[in-house]
Amino acid sequence: MEEEVSTCSVNTDADYYAILGCDESSSKEQIIAEYRLRALRLHPDKTSDGHAQFAVLSRAKEVLIDAEKRKAYDAWRRCRGFMSFEEWLMRKDFIAMTTHWRAPNSQAMIANSQDFKYSESLQWEPDNSAISIMFRKRLI
Repeated sequence: MEEEVSTCSVNTDADYYAILGCDESSSKEQIIAEYRLRALRLHPDKTSDGHAQFAVLSRAKEVLIDAEKRKAYDAWRRCRGFMSFEEWLMRKDFIAMTTHWRAPNSQAMIANSQDFKYSESLQWEPDNSAISIMFRKRLI
């Protein structure tokens, strides 16, 4: 993980989880702890060439500890397309409107649900309701 931080430049497409040595399941506290360890080593006051690396590290922490930004970042990571994360953030409402069709339906269709049982021998059995009488007399 140290190689990831030391070789990264100011790149908005960098993997923030890898930069901090975390993964998607890491808690906010874990992210802050990893940030502090790396910040001590990369702080611009301690190294002459650490400014750009520290900026990326700080941006990674800023995004991953904010619940809303982290959710947007995770969505961006899953469908890394043609735009940077910063552009994704600026256009997230529009992107959400246009990409919600890509997500599979989480609810079963009626035909696939347990409530719907298809029978090949479906037959209509007349009863004495008003609608049945109208059908039999061909009024409807």
